[in-house]
Formats: sequence, structure tokens, C-alpha cells
Amino acid sequence: MIYEKVHTMHDWWDGLKAGVAEYQGIPYIFTKNFSEELDDYDDYYLLNPITDIIPFVLVHSLSTIPLLWAFVIQD
Repeated sequence: MIYEKVHTMHDWWDGLKAGVAEYQGIPYIFTKNFSEELDDYDDYYLLNPITDIIPFVLVHSLSTIPLLWAFVIQD
């Protein structure tokens, strides 16, 4: 099994539903596929490539804001 780097996780409910990850070295926005037949999520993810560096940098920047805020309000 090959593991890919997950950069961010945006939706988690009974497992990972959406985020940003690399596939074969290319960053993608991924979402878990919902099956109408099963009326539930199946084992597949839909991948949309991030072709421009700006959205990729923004995703990383936005994902650090909650961490920074938690650090600031600790004191």
C-alpha cells in the first residue's frame, strides 16, 4: 500500500470526508464520494487537482489560523 501526504483535513464525520492531499506528488482537493445506491459514503474519494500555487498556499495559511488562535488564547 502506498501512502500519500495529507496537508489538511476539512471535514471529519465517522472518518475523513474532505481535505487537501497529494497523489503522485500533485496536490488535490479530495472529497469522499456519496453513493445514492448505498445511501452512504463508499470507499472512494473524488480528486480535483490544485493547478495554481495560490489556492494551495491559501489552504495552508487558513488551516494554521485555528492553531495560532489556540496558542494565543492559552496565555
